[in-house]
Amino acid sequence: MIGKADLVTSVSESIVAGHNEAYGFAIGRFACIPSGGDPRPQQAFSDGVPAIAVGRHPLLVSVGVMAWDWKVAGHLVAVRAVDRLRHRHPRVLLLIAGDGPHRAIVEREIALRGLEDHVKMLGNVPPDPLLEAADIYVHMAMNEGCSLAIIEAMHAGKPIVAADAGGIPEVLVDGDSALLIEPEPQRLAAALQGLIEDEPHRRQLGARAREVALERYTWSIVARQYAEVYESLVKR
Repeated sequence: MIGKADLVTSVSESIVAGHNEAYGFAIGRFACIPSGGDPRPQQAFSDGVPAIAVGRHPLLVSVGVMAWDWKVAGHLVAVRAVDRLRHRHPRVLLLIAGDGPHRAIVEREIALRGLEDHVKMLGNVPPDPLLEAADIYVHMAMNEGCSLAIIEAMHAGKPIVAADAGGIPEVLVDGDSALLIEPEPQRLAAALQGLIEDEPHRRQLGARAREVALERYTWSIVARQYAEVYESLVKR
């Protein structure tokens, strides 16, 4: 069916490349249209932050389902990085929003390292209040198309540390709108420590991320891009 399509849309070029490799044939004409987010005033979601997070600094937030190995692997990287950070920053707290069949793997890692006071798994909860409260957003998924969670963090104006993997570099630029790193605990801990101890850099990254989100990743912009694609097909 895909091979017969006049045009295929994808949220990222990495997904197109992955499909071509997995199925052994190239998608002909395709258009990459990213996901979007809703612009909103900053500090628009003050309610909903767990009581455990009050007074904790630095507060790290990560959002992602636990249904695929590459998502779980990213959460494990974040947990192990917190294990390194807690000695220098004993009030560090990582909140993980999301659920799935592999949740127990992450819970075991937390227990094994004695991180129950430093990592909290919240399950399926609205991410907006967490993003507003976060000092830094962490996204270590080993593979990704165009992450809605990243775009939501950008709209919230948060500094982001993300994996340099999949379609993430199509959305974020290292050193400009985020820090992109190899998804490895030591590298993540070092990147987080640098941001924790450099508030001006955090503010700079967060402001730039929000600017990019408003320029490129709103639902109105995405809708216009789809409309242009459909119109081009009708006119053929």
